[in-house]
Amino acid sequence: MDNNKNPLRWLLALHVGAVVAVACSGMLGMLVSKAVAVLLGVGSILAFGGLEFWINRCPHCGRYLGRNWGEFCQFCGRRIREQKTDT
Repeated sequence: MDNNKNPLRWLLALHVGAVVAVACSGMLGMLVSKAVAVLLGVGSILAFGGLEFWINRCPHCGRYLGRNWGEFCQFCGRRIREQKTDT
């Protein structure tokens, strides 16, 4: 697999970004109205949840991987993560 064409490598960064966005919206609630902070928090959760559902797919069969953090797709059995080679 080409490393640039594998969106699964961005999945961990996406999860970290979601946590940071929700935390920032919670801190923003101390500065502005709580309704604005709740809307931003819910919007962040929905946006990052949608991105996670869109990105976390097998590059071969295209099915949603769910909580599969292994090396192989549970549906088609093909390798979903690159093997690291020592060069």
